[in-house]
Amino acid sequence: MTAGAKANVVPGLCLTVVSAVAVLVALGMVFLYAPREATMGEVQRIFYLHVASAWVGFFAFFVTVPLSWFAIRWWRTIHPNILTGNGEMALTPRMVHTLLVALVAFTLLYATLLWQRVRLEQVGEQVPVIREQGSVIGDR
Repeated sequence: MTAGAKANVVPGLCLTVVSAVAVLVALGMVFLYAPREATMGEVQRIFYLHVASAWVGFFAFFVTVPLSWFAIRWWRTIHPNILTGNGEMALTPRMVHTLLVALVAFTLLYATLLWQRVRLEQVGEQVPVIREQGSVIGDR
């Protein structure tokens, strides 16, 4: 393993562990901490993962998320206005806490997956060099 590869292992491992813990905490909050929403009931719990996934999607696919945001505003179908609460429902403090933790967890998960993908590409670039070194040693 090269020195550059070794330098990438520790931050990558740390990011992986932090991401895994954050996702587990977010899931725990979704099912154990956030209260049951009065109108939609248990089905509303998908909101935390749905919004967090969209948040990560914004970083990964920055064109589609704004289009989705406007589509939700223009053609209100199954997406109620729960962030501002138009009299029907609004987020309680515990719901906001859960949403924020889910956003952080999914952002960390995205960063971890992106980091691992970059590392995989870097290792892939080293394969021809290693093969060449192996063939030179085999010729001796």
